[in-house]
Amino acid sequence: KFPNLDSWNCIKHHHNFFKKKAKNKNIENWMTYIDLKIRLPELILMRIDKMTMSSSLEARVPFLDHKLVENMIDIPKDRKFKNGTLKLLLKQIVKKILPKEIINRKKQGFGLPLRDWFIDGLGIDVKAIISEFSDSTNFFNKKTLDEILNREGDTRVWYLLNLAIWWKTFIKKQSYFS
Repeated sequence: KFPNLDSWNCIKHHHNFFKKKAKNKNIENWMTYIDLKIRLPELILMRIDKMTMSSSLEARVPFLDHKLVENMIDIPKDRKFKNGTLKLLLKQIVKKILPKEIINRKKQGFGLPLRDWFIDGLGIDVKAIISEFSDSTNFFNKKTLDEILNREGDTRVWYLLNLAIWWKTFIKKQSYFS
């Protein structure tokens, strides 16, 4: 339908601006820049905003002050990370303030309480929904799928359930929740 459009056209003007303005035109700074221009505002910040508002919480995003970003984006990459250590400069700045356990701990995401949800039940027949999807699509090995569905606490069930509901809603144009 759109032979003249591709994904590069969506970001080409950002790349041209980056190449024109950046002091350090390395791939790491380009990826940071495009994340700031596209992924952060349209995905990450939107999710933070929706999730905190739904819980009546106020979230602050401390490293997004535009002056800070403008000054930090062009720092050479060897000052930002070295020998696999990410956020090197930030860690050096806070080392007298925060304990080493905090500075050096593994990255933590905002995980869902999937195990609790499955223990308490979701109010739907999860196995039946996934099995119906599997039977109608034949995407998965039945034996492996049954092992996953019968293994207590296997959080892959959540992803399979989402795929099955998405498939029925958007491909088959039917709903489980009418």
